[in-house]
Amino acid sequence: MRCLLLATFLLAACSQQLPAAIERQPIQISIQVDGQNLTLTTAAATTVREAVAEAGIELNEADDVTPPLFTPLGDSPLTITIIRVTESIEVIPHSLPFERKLVRNEAMNADDPPRIIQAGQDGLQEETVRIVYHDGLEAERWVTQVTVIEPAQDEIVMVGVGAAQGNVSFTGTLAYISGGNSVLLRGLSAFPESLKTGEGLDGRVFSLSPDGAFLLYTRIITPTASFNNSLWVIPTGRGAEPW
Repeated sequence: MRCLLLATFLLAACSQQLPAAIERQPIQISIQVDGQNLTLTTAAATTVREAVAEAGIELNEADDVTPPLFTPLGDSPLTITIIRVTESIEVIPHSLPFERKLVRNEAMNADDPPRIIQAGQDGLQEETVRIVYHDGLEAERWVTQVTVIEPAQDEIVMVGVGAAQGNVSFTGTLAYISGGNSVLLRGLSAFPESLKTGEGLDGRVFSLSPDGAFLLYTRIITPTASFNNSLWVIPTGRGAEPW
């Protein structure tokens, strides 16, 4: 009797159907790639990577995918953006301008025309540039290497420093302000030089170091303010920049 009841219970349990697995609803995905907007409806893909693969899109290692490939797919429509990232290396030539150097000759009069001893010639350098493109458009570039192919040849000009009316020679370095700008004389009044001190020197501070290597000075920043200037120093070497 007990065996009969047990067999009846097992048959009844086997005859009941198990609940069907909950099926995932299809979602619509928009994929923007290569200038196109593709639409994919899928119920199988669970991540962005799977959705891109189901759409038959091949990705390169450098491609930028938004949202990231590991992002799970939800139940709401989603837009995936794929930016094709490529790089190139270019070598760009640039001209190196020559400089003009003066040679003072006491045997020549200050009024004599200058004489070119050596003609100037521009040099050549090459810049190696790494360029990054997003969907074929340049997005970034960096200079990775600079190579001087041919150095520039300076132009050398001889000028006279012989006695001439109004020229004064002296020992050392002299600096003064003219028209709000600084002027530097090195041993001779015939060849004034301008330093890159900028405009608006107010004269509150304007002093050469004892060895003449540096100039300390102040500049007006905003003329309308009651007190608004700044303190600067610049080396007196040719081409120096202030700080």
